[in-house]
Order: sequence, then structure tokens, then C-alpha cells
Amino acid sequence: MATIRKLPSGKFQAIVRRTNLKNLYATFPTKTKAKQWAQTVESDTALARKLSYGDDLSLRQAVQIETSKGTIRCLIPLFSEWVEEYLATTLIKDKSAHGRIRFWQKQFKDKLVTDVTPEDIDDILLEMAQKRTGSTVNRHKSNLSSVFLAFNRHPKYKRLQFPNPVRSEFVSSFPENLFNVNYFVRSASIILAG
Repeated sequence: MATIRKLPSGKFQAIVRRTNLKNLYATFPTKTKAKQWAQTVESDTALARKLSYGDDLSLRQAVQIETSKGTIRCLIPLFSEWVEEYLATTLIKDKSAHGRIRFWQKQFKDKLVTDVTPEDIDDILLEMAQKRTGSTVNRHKSNLSSVFLAFNRHPKYKRLQFPNPVRSEFVSSFPENLFNVNYFVRSASIILAG
């Protein structure tokens, strides 16, 4: 039997009680995610045993989603784990892309892939744009989008229909040739002054 309770922090704690297993607890940012996790654990005895006895599995990773084609049960990887799998299985011709993808891995290392929001991404991109050119920031954005695209195409996760947060209208894009515009403005002012 599952119980969902609101914590003083505003988060929601799911508690699942199973016969002959210790109680399972997990905390989530939304009540919906807490309910999904509780339903998954309640309906899958093997998963409940695995969670109850450890096995290095984060409790919040288990999800159950109702779709038109039935129920999907799976474990969502942490973003850092997904990046490792992505880099190991994807041929990337641009060697500098590895560094940009590792940058994102550090930013979201403790989040589940599905918990990364457009707002999280946009905040980092805006901060990055203060120190780097628009084209550099856009390359980071593009590489992150590729990581989510691969997640959405993966046979295990594609039925989750997780929207790519990088493609949200709330994620900024940056002008590519800002340096060149400044160069031409300075050149024109020198010619006019001279």
C-alpha cells in the first residue's frame, strides 16, 4: 500500500509498504511523479525487492506511465549515466563535442534525464553567453540536444515520449557572428573618421 505525503519543503514523499519487505521511501518534486513511482513499485514485486535490498538503485528512477498502448515500466537513468552510455555507443566525428557533452554531464550529474528542464538549460546558456561567443554557446546547446535526441530514440525509452527540453521555445538561441558585426562597425567608424 502506498502513501503520498507533502513535506514541509514542498516536495512529496512516497511511501510503499510491501509484505515481507522493508518500507520504501522516495521524495519527488511533484505529486504526480510520486504517484507514478509508487504505482510502479507496488505493481512490480521484483523491482520492490531490488529497491528494498539496495542494489545501488536510486528510488526515484522507477516510473510507470500509462499510454494508449498500455503501461510502460522502466528505470530512468541519471543524466550522467546516460551521457556515459551515449558517448560509448555514438560515433561523434567532432572531437571537441566530447568536451561540450562532458560539460553538460557535470551540470546535470545528479538529475534524472527526464528531470532536466528547459529553464535549467536556459539558465546555464545565458550564464555561458556572458563569457563566450554566441557560436560556442550554440554548439553546447546543439550537443546537448543530440544527447536528448538519442535518449528519445533509444528502444527502451522512446515510448516515454519525453520532449527534448533543448527544443523548447523557452531555451535561448544566440547570434552566431556577433564578433564579425562588431568588427565591421569598428572598421566603418575608422574609415568614416579617417
